[in-house]
Amino acid sequence: MNLEQHLKMCEEHNIKQVFGAPRTPTTQGLVERNNLTVKENITNILKERDQNLNKWCKVLSEVTYKKNISLHRAINKVPYEVVFGMLPRVLCSIK
Repeated sequence: MNLEQHLKMCEEHNIKQVFGAPRTPTTQGLVERNNLTVKENITNILKERDQNLNKWCKVLSEVTYKKNISLHRAINKVPYEVVFGMLPRVLCSIK
């Protein structure tokens, strides 16, 4: 996929690209903290279900979904609402 195709696909799907300063200590720390939180959540879910830790990719979508529909205390909104401008439909069938 070349740059033109990528930009066209983003426009068609209403995806906004946000660019920040690369590898700045402030943003890098936030990214690392978020990654650690996701990793800990995946590990805890797998341990609760007595599943092998190699099955992490199956749980990743569940963890990110829950993170995106959970209230964020700093902005007092759901991250999904901030990005898309509406509350998410909550799916109860995640297994």
